[in-house]
Amino acid sequence: MGRQWRAWACGWSWVVVWALVGLASHAYLIEDDLRVGLDSSHCELKETILHCDYKQVTQQEVKLEELLTDGQAVQQVAVFNARKLRLSDAVCVNFLLENVSEVVVVAAGEGSSDCQAAELELSVSSSTLNRLPAQVRSVQLRDSSVTSFTTTSSITRLTIINSVIKILLLSQPLSAGSSASFTSTAIDTLQKLEVAAGATLTMVHTTIDVVASRGLILRGGNTEIKSSSATTMLHDSVLVGQAATLTIENHSGQLRVAVLTLADQHPCYLKDFFFWGFITSLVVLVVVCVVWVYLWHRRRKQARIFTSRRYFHTATDGS
Repeated sequence: MGRQWRAWACGWSWVVVWALVGLASHAYLIEDDLRVGLDSSHCELKETILHCDYKQVTQQEVKLEELLTDGQAVQQVAVFNARKLRLSDAVCVNFLLENVSEVVVVAAGEGSSDCQAAELELSVSSSTLNRLPAQVRSVQLRDSSVTSFTTTSSITRLTIINSVIKILLLSQPLSAGSSASFTSTAIDTLQKLEVAAGATLTMVHTTIDVVASRGLILRGGNTEIKSSSATTMLHDSVLVGQAATLTIENHSGQLRVAVLTLADQHPCYLKDFFFWGFITSLVVLVVVCVVWVYLWHRRRKQARIFTSRRYFHTATDGS
């Protein structure tokens, strides 16, 4: 009886062990399958575009933190119908995101590749993002929302249609040949948007809740604002330079436009001007001091000579 019991217990122990191993392996395979890549059953490589459709996945988080291409050319990753996508700044490819309920962009870890030199594109439709990936320079946004539309990259093209942006802050100005277009879009806070010579900015049926101080700076280029509105503006929210062209039609709400000062239009020139002005003033001050010291010493010398002569004459007369 004891032997039978031990055999039975041992047999069931092995069954439990193999069941746990099977569950762990299954969980690992599921987790591995939810990583965007060539080895995922949800992804298929078509020419140079990796198509990944997660329509059948309802709960888990899809991850795109590292893209292993196995030597194959992948220029764009297209993700469809994901409930949640975790996207890393370290992935250096073009992105197409469609019908993704939540996109969480995370910073690249230490030692990750640097994509700043690449001119990558981001195309988003019917999705929600917490922020922009750091490496993109061309953005197309349609029927989507972005909490923090903030980037330090030099943007070459923006096309925003029927979308919502909480904060818009472009650290670099739109340079020559660049363009930005906002159509039927709502912007909560326009923190910074600068247009340089040769760039184009268009706003049509766009509403802005708050335009921050120096929020829109037009140094040059061509800007058109049509059938749009702004709720809150400061006296220096919109600054326009002499080289800029601004066209406004059917604007509602507040509108305050100020002229860029010389310091705003030519900051480098003024820095050089003040620097050399300071150097010139310093040189003049040194010369004046040298001349004053020279004259002072000369006057003292003449005074000593006069005193000596007077003493000599007095002594001679006394003798």
